Amino acid sequence: PLIFILNINMNALSKLKTVEFFFLFFIIVNSLLIIFNISDKLKFLVSELIFCPVFGSVNRCDFVNLVSLMYVLSSFIFLLELIQINKNTRIIRIFEKNKIFLIKIYIILSITLISLIFYWTNQVEADLLEKFKNMCGPFLNLCLLFINLFICTKKKYRN
Repeated sequence: PLIFILNINMNALSKLKTVEFFFLFFIIVNSLLIIFNISDKLKFLVSELIFCPVFGSVNRCDFVNLVSLMYVLSSFIFLLELIQINKNTRIIRIFEKNKIFLIKIYIILSITLISLIFYWTNQVEADLLEKFKNMCGPFLNLCLLFINLFICTKKKYRN
């Protein structure tokens, strides 16, 4: 149903584009799961004050949410560029030209986020299972970004 809604010409999509499409889609889904997990399970309200004891402060939870939202938006723009909807849009052309560079920046951001989460959970003395649960989502995003970088470089040097 999604394919018919977007009017994607499946013959124009190569195997690499199809694989890249699914990895970008998984990055979006995983980032949304991170946002919903933090908003629903890790932050709570007590007498008009918001607490996030897993990371030590509400600002840290908001930072992880902001980074995850950035992954969602950028992956969505990469998807639009990939399926070539409205290619004349200026922002899509900027993303298309600098795609490999942007993915490298996101990889550095993911590594930074994982190290910050590890540091924050050590500060609040969380147990090993809690650390693992909090780092699963960003680590999965990091792995998906590495695979996406490999696909993009292979596609670039193939053409």
